[in-house]
Amino acid sequence: MSDKPLVLEYPPGATPLDSNETAGLRIDYISTQAELNQLEQENILEATSWAARRKHSNVLSDNFVRDLHHRMFNRVWRWAGKFRLTDKSIGVP
Repeated sequence: MSDKPLVLEYPPGATPLDSNETAGLRIDYISTQAELNQLEQENILEATSWAARRKHSNVLSDNFVRDLHHRMFNRVWRWAGKFRLTDKSIGVP
C-alpha cells in the first residue's frame, strides 16, 4: 500500500465515494485524483473497444449493464460490475 493517502477531489454535483468503496481500489500506488482518472480512462477505453467489436443482443439488460461496468472499471475497482450497497440518492431519501 502507498504511504501517501488517497486524496479525491469531487467536482460540484459529483457523488463522493465512502471509505468502503475507496477500500476497493485495486492499485495501491494511486494517491491523487489525476492518477485515478488516468487509470479509469484507460480501462474505459478498453471497454469501449470491446463494446464496439461485437453485437450485443440486449444492451438494456441487467447482465449487459453489469458486464459493461465491470469491463469499464475492473482493473481499478474490486466492486466493478456489482450493485452499490450504500444509498447514493443525494437529497432524496
